[in-house]
Amino acid sequence: VISECGVCENLFIFAVKHKNMQRQDCFELGKFGKAHGLVGEVILHLDVDDPEYYDTLEALFVEQQGTLVPFFVERLTRRGAQLRLKLEEVNDLGTARLLSGKTALLPLSALPPLNEGEVFLHDMVGFILYEAEQGEIGIITRVYDLPQNPLLAVDYRGNEVLLPLQDDLLEAINPEEKLVRMRLPEGLLDANEDE
Repeated sequence: VISECGVCENLFIFAVKHKNMQRQDCFELGKFGKAHGLVGEVILHLDVDDPEYYDTLEALFVEQQGTLVPFFVERLTRRGAQLRLKLEEVNDLGTARLLSGKTALLPLSALPPLNEGEVFLHDMVGFILYEAEQGEIGIITRVYDLPQNPLLAVDYRGNEVLLPLQDDLLEAINPEEKLVRMRLPEGLLDANEDE
């Protein structure tokens, strides 16, 4: 998908290589917003850590009736975390509107490389959260990747609690052991649990 990263050499190889791609083999690149203009351009709101990495996007998938359908990119422009895309076979406003609200997917192999010890936020689901003073808190059940303030949803004593994933609270992430260590402000767990 990203030619300079070697994930896809050309569109033909992409189509053949990913012919039987399944949803579980993909990650969510973002959601389509409104159509743009009259020639079939669409806005894609990216939900990724590094939007610039996708400036050379060649293709993506959209799930339609349970099947992943490849769409090939004719051109794109990026502004911040938004892509304005012209996709092959999407040539008018009506067709572009059909993509609105749908999720764009890419193969897991198109994820950018990580440095040692790094982890993608979505990969933290299933990790065990340890608090510096209290020990094991629970299992991370979901990550809400909100701008400026990602949140971890943790199963704590049978309740879902939301905890801010902030650098000053985070002590360590160990992807090999599937552990997250944090130092939480006193009373945060109890206040969150009472809600």
